Amino acid sequence: MLDISDLYSAVERVFGNPTEASTEDLSKACRFCATDNQSIEAVERVQDLKSSLLGLLNVSLEGRSDDDDGIVDVRRARLALRTLVNAANHSKKFAEGVTSDCLPLFRALLRVSELRTETFAALVALSRSMRIACGLDDSYPKLLGEVFLLWESQEVSDSDRSWLSALISIHLEEDFGFLSSCFADVSSDEFTALLHVTEVLMDSSHDGTASKVHPNNILFCVHLLERALYDFGEELSSERKSAYVEQIAYSIEILASAALKEDDYGAQVLDRPTAIENIVDILECVLDAQWIDENEERTHQKQPVHPDRPQKQVEVRCSRVQDSPRLAALSTAVHESPMELRATLKCAAVRAIGNLCCERQSLRLAAGARGAVLAVLRCARLTDNDKPFIVQWSVAALRFLCLGCPENQKILFEMDQKPSGVIDRQKLLKELGIDVEVDPTTGSIRLISQSKNIGDRKIVFMEFSEIERAVYGGNVEEDPELLAELLALQREEEEKQRRAASTAPAARAAPPPPKPKIDGLGLDPAVLAAALADDVDIDVSELENDPDLLAELSGLVGSSPTEAVAPVAPPPPAPSVAKADNSMLTRLNGLLAVYQKMLDASAKEGNSAKQRRHQRCVDKLKELISKAERGLVIDEAEIPPTPPSFVQPAPAQSPVSAPSLQPPPVPKRTSSASDVPSGSGIQPPPPPPIPRRESSSSVPPTHTASADEKKQKILTVLKRRRNEYVANGKAAVAAMDKPAAKHYVETAKLFDQALAALDTADPDELDMSEIPPSPPPYRKEASVSAVSAAVTQPKPTSFLGALQSRMQRFQELAQRAKQEGNDRRARMNMRMVEQYAAAIRDAKAGRPVAVAELPSTPDMPPLPPQRPAMAPSGPAPGIRPPPAVGPLAPTGQPGKSRNSTQLEFLIQRQSEFRHAAMQAKAKGNMELAKKYLLESKGFDKMIAAARAGLPVSIRSTPIPPQETTSQTTLQPRIVSAGSSSTTGIEGRGEALALMEKALIEQVQLAENSRMRFTRLGDVGKVKLFEDWARSAKQDLLLVREVAKQGLRLPQFHYEMRHIPSADLFPDLAEDVLELSIIRCRDVPLPSGYEPSDADLFVKFTFPYPSEAVQSGKTKHVYGTQNPEFDEMAMLQIGSKKARGHKLHRLLKRAPLKFEVYQKGGFLRSDKLLGTCDWKLEQLESSALLEESLPLKEGRRAVGGLLTVKIRVREPLGDPKLSTTQHRWLVLDN
Repeated sequence: MLDISDLYSAVERVFGNPTEASTEDLSKACRFCATDNQSIEAVERVQDLKSSLLGLLNVSLEGRSDDDDGIVDVRRARLALRTLVNAANHSKKFAEGVTSDCLPLFRALLRVSELRTETFAALVALSRSMRIACGLDDSYPKLLGEVFLLWESQEVSDSDRSWLSALISIHLEEDFGFLSSCFADVSSDEFTALLHVTEVLMDSSHDGTASKVHPNNILFCVHLLERALYDFGEELSSERKSAYVEQIAYSIEILASAALKEDDYGAQVLDRPTAIENIVDILECVLDAQWIDENEERTHQKQPVHPDRPQKQVEVRCSRVQDSPRLAALSTAVHESPMELRATLKCAAVRAIGNLCCERQSLRLAAGARGAVLAVLRCARLTDNDKPFIVQWSVAALRFLCLGCPENQKILFEMDQKPSGVIDRQKLLKELGIDVEVDPTTGSIRLISQSKNIGDRKIVFMEFSEIERAVYGGNVEEDPELLAELLALQREEEEKQRRAASTAPAARAAPPPPKPKIDGLGLDPAVLAAALADDVDIDVSELENDPDLLAELSGLVGSSPTEAVAPVAPPPPAPSVAKADNSMLTRLNGLLAVYQKMLDASAKEGNSAKQRRHQRCVDKLKELISKAERGLVIDEAEIPPTPPSFVQPAPAQSPVSAPSLQPPPVPKRTSSASDVPSGSGIQPPPPPPIPRRESSSSVPPTHTASADEKKQKILTVLKRRRNEYVANGKAAVAAMDKPAAKHYVETAKLFDQALAALDTADPDELDMSEIPPSPPPYRKEASVSAVSAAVTQPKPTSFLGALQSRMQRFQELAQRAKQEGNDRRARMNMRMVEQYAAAIRDAKAGRPVAVAELPSTPDMPPLPPQRPAMAPSGPAPGIRPPPAVGPLAPTGQPGKSRNSTQLEFLIQRQSEFRHAAMQAKAKGNMELAKKYLLESKGFDKMIAAARAGLPVSIRSTPIPPQETTSQTTLQPRIVSAGSSSTTGIEGRGEALALMEKALIEQVQLAENSRMRFTRLGDVGKVKLFEDWARSAKQDLLLVREVAKQGLRLPQFHYEMRHIPSADLFPDLAEDVLELSIIRCRDVPLPSGYEPSDADLFVKFTFPYPSEAVQSGKTKHVYGTQNPEFDEMAMLQIGSKKARGHKLHRLLKRAPLKFEVYQKGGFLRSDKLLGTCDWKLEQLESSALLEESLPLKEGRRAVGGLLTVKIRVREPLGDPKLSTTQHRWLVLDN
């Protein structure tokens, strides 16, 4: 080990005369200046530090000629630069020695590729001093210009580029005129590179902190846009124009990022309209350049276009750009720029407009007056050369421009129908909350109301789901008209397939007439029981027209059974063209009248989604009527679906009886719909009308305010799941799978019963866990097996039984695959059988089973919750059985799901906080009452989520004051000496004192365990320990009252309670390891040292990560061989996902190293007294390690111990939960 005096001398020689210093002296000085603060004294003792700095730079350039960029001695040059960097970082006096004479040396060093890293580090270390000393020198801008170009160079690595970013960031933050001075002093290419760096620094925050830029430099970017627009009115060279376009793009990117930092740059970019007005002008120029490209493409298009092909609408060129010479010149320059630059400029301008407008109402008005609304709207059309996300940025920017700004909304309201060839004005207005109605004859629109317009609300993020909701309506799945339309399309497709499949008319017996309905669904229980008792062998020829099955399904989807089971008549002979046209015209005119009434009704209701849908149907019907009048053939697929209120007029040539001339409208089906007489003779036209589904359990219409939001949410879930089962039933019928169809019908009936009972039930009392879950998509094989299993085999109720059932299922699949000769699938299923066999062994042994890792098929029901194995014999009287442990432990209350237990826990917590707030208010402490009330309000969202059936984490829930115990209460108050009781019982005071001590320990243990399991999210354990703590506190108060009043000792007994323990420290983060160096004992001192001469400290080295180990040292403790350090260091180990298994493998082979030193004095180095290594494999199973390590020299023990402790949040491996036995004191009275 080197003596400090030698290092001190080496520093003096190097900084006294750097050119004459040896390489060894440079190495010593470099290390000494980097690691020891005493080097500062040695450096600053040199008289001429300016010469020292110049000398070190000259040493790094030794042996280099002007024509050669190489260095003779690279190691010596690097040592000289590193010594300069270390000295400048530690000594401000040395850094201030930089002069303008250093500038040419640095410019020469920039051309030496071997020394670039050291050169960049030296520039950063001297940046502040160099800016002050050399800022007015002509060579300084040249040096900076070369730095800017190097930052963009591909030859510079990312690590070196980070040095340059730090150098430029210092200037941008501390020099308020940095950009303006560089604009005047450096070349155009160099300044463009500087703007590129600034744009990257403004938008980079990968390390958690974004780079700062002085507000005046941001203001310069605003002025630069003005200057560029002004200069384009003058005569500029082509090179200058090209540079200006690139600089404009970077400046707009900088302003777009600055607009999101209102606190830093609000006064520069948000409080004045200059920036956004210039950006809108520039965007108009970009769009004009795009128009020029498209016009040239149309002009030079050689391929002929068929006359019937729709012509793309040509956009109109912006007149404001043509009328302004400056904007026209900028448009020409943009048109001559590369496509990539034009796309970047366009996207940057749209992004900047959106960011600026989302913060200020005044900027929205200024941008709208400048024409930003239509300009951004034109950018929503994606072209071949645009950036990928230009459409999303345009939609967001348009929303920021128009929401809360009626003036800009009016621009959209008054614009042409299709300004960009792709914009539907009516749809766009609806998206922005502007209600209009369209004149069907003229196409003009009229404003209805703007009640949906959002006021002056600050919008920061774009929510694209709002657009979807505005376009398609709020409740797509439950819209009866949309369902009717879908069902009509489905029936039409089935009819086409049936016609295609039947090549010749097959003789088929007419199906029997449908039986009268027994209930609202038309289901005969006797028929259903007989169907379920049938064999699986089904006659598929009769399945398609099964009257009972079709009656049930038609009842579920909303049509009458009579209509559903009516046999399909053979197609009549084709009528003449005139007759077909007359009947088709009559039908189309009837549909048009009905849809026109529906359109008027939806417009009055303000339902924009239905209004748009009805308007499309009206337009389509008018088009079809015009075709029919011209004698053209009308395709049935083009006719809009029959609405529920439509009644098909009877054909004129078909004579019918008088009552059938005006058939009654199809009634809306209710839960008690009347039966259709079988002999009425009324045949509904194909396809049959789909009545609006309105059962007794349906909720009021959307325009009526809901009485209970909770009931509405439950109703939505029930309807959605019911429709899923109905859809699967229809799919099963189409697949001719009768057992599966019966199963889905039965399940759908359960939902009808739940919907009927919802009106009279209390939503808080409903348990959603009892409702059947959403079924998987229907597949024939899986559904048959699932239904047959559900019918023939009882569902396992225990966790172990469910595992065995799944294992048997995989064994059957393996046997089936082996019989089919599919060896690969057989081996795969056998591996799954082995996996379940291992899980069954773990379950029988009482070990937890990783359910998420077990394979399953779609038809397998979910596994029941894991419960601990019951003991072979019951516990002794008075002894509680050991509770289950772990964050996934069951609730411990039979009949209750985990969700209901969480809900009860949250409601209880909320009520406790409300009670505490009322008590604080009664005592006059309003601040405390407000605090408790806010805590109570925080449970509302969690309770709502729990009631919706969602899992809720209780890890961050606060503890109510009723469940906490003050430290004063836990202080012993009973004195054991003597007894003042008149009972004459000896030792009464000692007994009460011992009971008080035991109860205090029990309260502390219960509350600490409650806190740990709260962090684990285990509701059952939290409630268990709260009960234990509450009972122990009551016993503690009773014991103290007995001691105070001199009463007789209460009766008591002890229980052996099995307390679950979790190795968890919730106060620690997941990615840190807490190392505590506590003390040393009997440290051997060097020969000749007395204990009073001891000056001890400890160094440690943690081997993770291996590429950059972590190290540190403790404070110095003087005058003792038994120092008490009590120091703590937080070491980074990364998150569990980031570190993976690297940390485990490293800790198994590389120990944590400690070194105990005696501090050296002046010109004396530190003396190593002993080392010790600590293997940390136990961290895989334990979160706390504490050990006293013997000090060694190599492998020989030298005496003395080092006591250290390590804590992590949880074990690094799989956490093992265990129980510990405690002797628990319980009072009997």
